[in-house]
Amino acid sequence: MHFKFFVIGAVVCIMTYNYNEAFTAVNIQAGEPGKIVLTIEAQVQAGEPFLAKIEVRDVHDNLIVNYPQMGRAIKLTTTGKGKLSPDVIAPSEFIGGVAKLSLTYNKSEAITITATEEVSGKQSELKVVVRHGKVNYFLVEAPSTVIAGQNFHLRIESYDAYGNLVTNYNSQNKGVEIAIRTGKISPNIIPSSIFTNGIASVEVMCDKIQSSAISVMDIIESAYGKSATVKVEPSEAKRFLVSVPVNAVAGDIFTVRIEAYDAFDNLVANYDKVGRGILITPQGQGRIRPNEIPASVFVNGIATVSLTYDRAEPLGLLITEKPGQLPVARPEEVTPAGEKPKEEAVDPKVEAKACYERAVEAINLNKYEEAKKELEKCIALDPGHTEAKKLLDRLNIIIKLETK
Repeated sequence: MHFKFFVIGAVVCIMTYNYNEAFTAVNIQAGEPGKIVLTIEAQVQAGEPFLAKIEVRDVHDNLIVNYPQMGRAIKLTTTGKGKLSPDVIAPSEFIGGVAKLSLTYNKSEAITITATEEVSGKQSELKVVVRHGKVNYFLVEAPSTVIAGQNFHLRIESYDAYGNLVTNYNSQNKGVEIAIRTGKISPNIIPSSIFTNGIASVEVMCDKIQSSAISVMDIIESAYGKSATVKVEPSEAKRFLVSVPVNAVAGDIFTVRIEAYDAFDNLVANYDKVGRGILITPQGQGRIRPNEIPASVFVNGIATVSLTYDRAEPLGLLITEKPGQLPVARPEEVTPAGEKPKEEAVDPKVEAKACYERAVEAINLNKYEEAKKELEKCIALDPGHTEAKKLLDRLNIIIKLETK
């Protein structure tokens, strides 16, 4: 008896025969696709290529080495929200029944990848965890308007190049530096330990008025981000800068310039809305008129006012803000139907004083005719108001010069 060995497909056949006997070799091939075998690493990185291996076998676990000749594609699908690429595997990719592929997926999430043979419907699936990549940019949220010197909330979110939140930013990075175009922002370094699941919520403060975006930069990486434009408004007035003429004549009008500044040397441009007005105290023996300037006289943080002083001597001016809070309008009283509104008795001298103050304010705004009417009304209410008479005389001279 003699033996002869044949390799048919993946099967080794051993046949026996005698010299006086005939034999026939049978070529045993794999059957129809019975199952798909999918192999992928358990964890991959979003956006980065990862290796996948697909095998097509029959029900007896034989590799279908002639799978390309069948002309059937393999479709790849996922349970995730991202994009798997490629998602169709052509028959030509299979060599010896095996396709080795480079795949990418762009979202950080846990997914199931399913490989489906398009004719038989045979499937194989694997659970894969897709991790985010390294930090690539930041999203920054800040209020549209803040006050210099006051804390405000800043939110910083870290993302990879594919829009995935970098949830381990606190353990993989050092932190960020924040900046604004003008002045300082405090604190300007936010350590990574402040980040929770890729997000930092912090309180910061700016010291200079401006309209600018707040920028955020990773200390080590090139990742960058910026907020929408933030308007930094001045805080309350803390000091006043006064400019006076070198010489003036006792009893005559002279002009001074008063500028309101906050604690950070920002001009309080909205002082007319947020200020309480100022008191002018002369550092001398005489009297200054007016000695109060309402906040409404300030334009863009600067008041140009006309004053008089009745003594001939060196004069210093002390400017302080009026005490108290901003005036609040009283609710309007409603008169019941059929009733006449109650008329309040007004002291003529009190009303005369109010007329005088309105006249001074009108002069500061160069509204001379309006000021003249108020002064005339003041004198009519209080004929003994000598300051109003003097001011009216000087005002008539100014009006006469203006009309020439």
